[in-house]
Amino acid sequence: MNENKHIRPLTSYKKCNPVHYDFLLHGSLPGLEGNSKKDEENKVYYLYAWHWSGIKSIDDSSESERYNPFFFDTSESTRFTHKTIITELGRLLMTGWYYDIEDWTKEICGYVYNSYNTKKELFNEYKYTEVIKSIRENIGYYYHNLDELKLYILESFFKDELKPMLSELPKKLQSHDKAVEFLDMIEKNALKKNKNYYKERTDFLENYVVRLEEIIESEGIVGINEDNFKKEFDEENKKYVKEITELRSQYKQQILKQLPATFNKVLL
Repeated sequence: MNENKHIRPLTSYKKCNPVHYDFLLHGSLPGLEGNSKKDEENKVYYLYAWHWSGIKSIDDSSESERYNPFFFDTSESTRFTHKTIITELGRLLMTGWYYDIEDWTKEICGYVYNSYNTKKELFNEYKYTEVIKSIRENIGYYYHNLDELKLYILESFFKDELKPMLSELPKKLQSHDKAVEFLDMIEKNALKKNKNYYKERTDFLENYVVRLEEIIESEGIVGINEDNFKKEFDEENKKYVKEITELRSQYKQQILKQLPATFNKVLL
């Protein structure tokens, strides 16, 4: 598979299947209206997923057959719903058609649908849309690295369900991840209060350092110069990053050994 992130499978599909394309493109459908070219493309992708994702349009799990709520909102009048993620599933499926691996992409649609049925009202359509987009954009890699794909799906769709099934994360990785999460929270809170927080903080610290250097020099104290400090800092940081990366890799390999049973238990 010669992967190219800039391919336009829709253009190829239109040339190879003009009748099907025309069928998908035309017709006024509730919830899929739009006048722009982008709206038309999205409608084609959505209906492509509706017809060929392998997900049933009728929910046969109910006592009386009804439209599948993954596709339809029937609370007031029947309208197509979940447009964001289903449109992205259509893009994935058509990319699979382009590379002749559409059955493989149908499996991924099934994983998304299983997640939807598991999560119900907690199903995060927009978060999962980003996951599907990432799989589509890296379809060659994931197609040839199925364990990586399965782990990515489990971590993305079933993070809470996955935790108790896997080995505990090494203590150092736990501390590192908590520290990163804490620093991210501080950064977000600081930027909420002042979007120029880090620029102003940097300007202040530069002036502060200059003042400290003046005091050190006036007292005759010999300190480390900036170049040497940077060299030592970079070396220590490099060692730390290497250690964390190796720990993360070792843990990942351990998880991948557990993957077949875990994946089947959660998704199948």
